[in-house]
Amino acid sequence: PLPGANVVAFAMDLSVCSVLFFTALYLQRISNFSGFQIALVFSSLAVAMIVAGPIAGRWTARVGPRVPMVLGCALAGLGLLLVDWKLTATTSVAALTWPLAIAGLGFGIALVTMTAAVLTLVPSEQSGMAASTVNTSRELGGVFGVAVLGAVVNAHLTSGLTEKLVKLGIPPSFRQIVIQIVTTGGSTNPSDYPIAKGNAKTVAKVLQAAEDSAARGIHVTLEIAGAIVLA
Repeated sequence: PLPGANVVAFAMDLSVCSVLFFTALYLQRISNFSGFQIALVFSSLAVAMIVAGPIAGRWTARVGPRVPMVLGCALAGLGLLLVDWKLTATTSVAALTWPLAIAGLGFGIALVTMTAAVLTLVPSEQSGMAASTVNTSRELGGVFGVAVLGAVVNAHLTSGLTEKLVKLGIPPSFRQIVIQIVTTGGSTNPSDYPIAKGNAKTVAKVLQAAEDSAARGIHVTLEIAGAIVLA
């Protein structure tokens, strides 16, 4: 049970960090959400986790950790896949609120149940060690969530964008410049690059190709995170 709880802790934080980081990135860069809109979207996730916490604690005390933990992981995985489905360039706050609420319920149930399970499995004199082990698993999950899934996004961005640039007939030397700008956070304002003058249509196609490639990478990360939690 203790290793299982640590695996759940790892998976939960990997998923929480991935949905917070990559969904916010998508909403800002592709859906053109304001900071207020992004905060509003994620408020449903936070509220759902807060509501689920006390319920999960009482439920675990009555029936033990197995059923609540399984249900929490199932809801979290389902919520992530629904977020992936609803995340589009033209999405709205309302469209994302309920999938994130489902994911939040799952996260809240699983995290509270997992912590309670660990602390009830070990003698009281070892509770500090058990809690620190779970926290370490959670921290590692968060790190891997951003680092590994970030690498997935970057791989899809560079490979997908390169393929699209080839189809657009962009010369190899300029492909490298475009990829460097997109992957390193350089300015995407065409007026900052003299070579873009007189090529507005091509520049628009390049920017659209970059957005499409980044969006596909983010969708893949949400699918991976959802699959990990369900597994």
